[in-house]
Amino acid sequence: MKIYSEEKTRKLDEEYQKIKDENPDIIWVDFAKKINSMNHPDRNFFQRKMLNEVLHQYCAGYYIYAEKDSQIYSEMKSVILNTIKLLPKDYYFWWNVYYFFTCDRKNFEKNLDEYFATSKNFFDENEFNEGMFVEDFLDVYKNAYSGFWKKISNLFKKYNVVNGEEFCNLFEDFYYNCKTNPEKENLLVNYIQDNPETILAKEFLGYIYEDKKLWYNAISIFEQIAGKSVFHYFADIYFSLAWCYGKVREHPAEEENYRKCLKENPSYDFALNNLGWSLYKQKKFADAEKIFLQCLNEERDEEEQKFSANNLVRIYLQTGEIEKAKKFIESKKCKIDKLWIKRVNNYSAKNISIDETDFDGEGSSENKKFIVNNEVKREQFTSEKILEDEIVARLESGKEIFGLNLKIYRRKGDNYGRQYPFHDGKNNRRLDILCVDEQDNFYIIELKKDSGYDDAYKQIKNYVDYFEKNRAKGKKVFGILCLNSPTEKLLQDVRKDKRIRLFEYKISYSEII
Repeated sequence: MKIYSEEKTRKLDEEYQKIKDENPDIIWVDFAKKINSMNHPDRNFFQRKMLNEVLHQYCAGYYIYAEKDSQIYSEMKSVILNTIKLLPKDYYFWWNVYYFFTCDRKNFEKNLDEYFATSKNFFDENEFNEGMFVEDFLDVYKNAYSGFWKKISNLFKKYNVVNGEEFCNLFEDFYYNCKTNPEKENLLVNYIQDNPETILAKEFLGYIYEDKKLWYNAISIFEQIAGKSVFHYFADIYFSLAWCYGKVREHPAEEENYRKCLKENPSYDFALNNLGWSLYKQKKFADAEKIFLQCLNEERDEEEQKFSANNLVRIYLQTGEIEKAKKFIESKKCKIDKLWIKRVNNYSAKNISIDETDFDGEGSSENKKFIVNNEVKREQFTSEKILEDEIVARLESGKEIFGLNLKIYRRKGDNYGRQYPFHDGKNNRRLDILCVDEQDNFYIIELKKDSGYDDAYKQIKNYVDYFEKNRAKGKKVFGILCLNSPTEKLLQDVRKDKRIRLFEYKISYSEII
């Protein structure tokens, strides 16, 4: 493969950019024909530049390969394969891609060895890191096939590339040894505790939390990696941060992160509409109107325009500008839902209020109501997670619990207090819930669905001891055990330790009809 000096590379980069500027609305099939038909001594350089862009677009934004039936992906793949066939065989990285996408495993694995042999010095000189691992391997191959990451790990070992084996082992486990999301979550949490500077594992964990609707856990992770992600675009992380903040109704932070997303990528799908919706929820109606109109004028995604058009009508209803709403509906710039047309036609100022629940673009978290009844039938929770969900819901809604006014621990740059991970000097641990009171004293809450845990006291005592010694910084540390039917031994142990309190949960059923 031809190597260029820095000066030559700079000049060729400028020449390539000039070609791109002449083709502002790039259609990759047409652009590839232009590049591949060039009569230029350095045509391979331009082909590689184009391939880097097309491949990244083809692979970016998702972490597994699935069937792709959209025309755009089919065209992008054909551009990649047809262009690679024009490159010399010593462009090992690109021929790796070719053999992989054409399912030629024999030549793929043979070519991989050649790639490592020729790239080892580059890996060593640049201190192989997560970004290089993503760019050269993970972004392209993801869940390639069972044993793939083991194969790559062996090549890293063979060529003595520092850190490579560790990354491969993580993703061999992630893709093939962990069968469920909870297993993947445990894998990533443990890896992060052992490697706190990792960005890559935090990216994957953040999206698992988001998928599980653990909004605050996701926020704590995404905040740590915002502007530093190596697998996802920066805009992806900002969008997810904004989405999660919206779910917990922290609208100023939601707005801030949609703006950051749009700064990174002005055409990011739904970011502009969702920014307008965030402004609407903050009653910044004039600003929201401008955003929704911008979305319509830019002729963005058809579905995004639909949401913006309906939200624009909502603003006019909210501000009492009914004539404006009717005029917009009559313009037929976008189809308006019958619900909003009906509300415009039957307008009554006293019936208008902001209601997040009927927004069809984003939805909102439900406000849970808790009913306590003393006519109890004692039961056990079927799992600790259900008990945890119940207590977390109370805490996050600001309700007093255990006779205390507590908040789940939340500090920027640290993990959220639900399933809070820490290292006790010997092992990786996780607290069920870590809380603080108004004086920032710590409360470690451990939940057990029943009394079949002989070591429950010892466990929470060890946690309290560790936090007193290593995290308290002058604050007090308390422990709270919550379970069903505590044993006499547990009662005796807790009575001797004034730092720890014991609660027994009960579930109430009450016939109302």
